Amino acid sequence: MVLGIWRSAQMANGFVDRVYKSKALWMAALMSSILISELSSFIQFPSTAIGSSLVILPLALVIIVSYAFVDRTILVAMRSDFFHRDVVGWMRVRLPGFVLVAGALCLIVADSAFAPSGTSASPFWATVAFDIFVVVVPLVLGYAAIAIVVSARRTADRTLKRHILFLGLSLACFAVVLALFGSPSTDLSDFLEDALNIASLYMLYRAVMSLTLLGRVERGTESDLPSSALRLS
Repeated sequence: MVLGIWRSAQMANGFVDRVYKSKALWMAALMSSILISELSSFIQFPSTAIGSSLVILPLALVIIVSYAFVDRTILVAMRSDFFHRDVVGWMRVRLPGFVLVAGALCLIVADSAFAPSGTSASPFWATVAFDIFVVVVPLVLGYAAIAIVVSARRTADRTLKRHILFLGLSLACFAVVLALFGSPSTDLSDFLEDALNIASLYMLYRAVMSLTLLGRVERGTESDLPSSALRLS
């Protein structure tokens, strides 16, 4: 993730085209949120309501940034489509989807704060809140992954097409990882969760690197750059 953030920042500094610059900046923001989430697992938070809610907030940040980034990417892909076609009804579900994700995150934060793990018995509402989270969020993100893969097929920009495809695959793996949170903890489920998590991060890194066809990036003027908005050497 550190390498991906550095490469994204380097690309954002070298891109002239606004779409590509925005994509690089969003990738840096998404990878930074993932890095914060990973590093927070090494912190021992106090066993209080606030401390327990802080455990889940980094993951909530990753989910919110992922949804916002995917939504913007789908809109960009739709604008690049010659017919500006809607993608699997995304324009109708994007706002309700955000409301569902935000609501599920609020429930799981409340669950962590007022029914922290390690208690002998969780209240019924906490169990329902967790079940809603592991169903609603993966479904919405899975639908977004389908929409972004379909939108990748419709864009004429080959570089953008490859980038969007890797991003969709990364989001799909992440959605399955979240769904596995609700499965019983077994050796197989733990293996699948770790494998899909690694695959999601790898696809995300490939999405960053797919924004440029060759090695390093040099700063140039707009007249020097091809349609991909980079001078490559």
